Amino acid sequence: FDLWVVGADGGAPRQLTSGPAVDQPLGWLPDGSGVVFARSNDGETRTMVAPVDGGPLRLLVEHRGGNQFAVPSPNGKYVSVEISRAGESTIWVQDAASGAIRQLTTEGFEAANSSRDTWSPDSRFLVFTSRRTGTADLWTVNVETGELRQLTTDIRDDIGHAWSPDGRWIAFVSDRGGQWDVWIVSSQGGDAIRVTNDFARESSVRWTAGGAALYF
Repeated sequence: FDLWVVGADGGAPRQLTSGPAVDQPLGWLPDGSGVVFARSNDGETRTMVAPVDGGPLRLLVEHRGGNQFAVPSPNGKYVSVEISRAGESTIWVQDAASGAIRQLTTEGFEAANSSRDTWSPDSRFLVFTSRRTGTADLWTVNVETGELRQLTTDIRDDIGHAWSPDGRWIAFVSDRGGQWDVWIVSSQGGDAIRVTNDFARESSVRWTAGGAALYF
């Protein structure tokens, strides 16, 4: 699998990557100059950038061993990094300008979406899933102070998080009602609100650009 781009109004697709690795697009750099993608090869996954002008590929973050999924913040100041190795997964943050990287979680049971939905719109917080209590709950972390906040505490699993455009809500999918439905919770915590209630399995929840609706 290789990476391609095509104009939004159509036209001829253009190939950005090639070779034996599996390349999966994760999003764009905030300035639109390159595509962020996960490259799986030799048993590990790294996050890389493919410039749309055809320049050389580069690592988004320094490779620290294990599988790494990295996502730039909306303002381009930070890069969130999920590092999985030896059966443990932790969340880190890198300063985009200096390259300095800091570890934000230490439990080893964390996971972040491999998309920009893990960042708050103001680039101050990350939302992630942690199984440190035995089931998957939603947590946030302040990337400047490292302060952690647990948002959900249900005995069932809460996964697939996405910030609302105004930063007030986080949508997620949970089986807390006995089936996989869409829920939302305040980004400050509190009682979750059920959005769907049917026997179908909901997944991949996202917000519309204005934040007035969800699609899944």
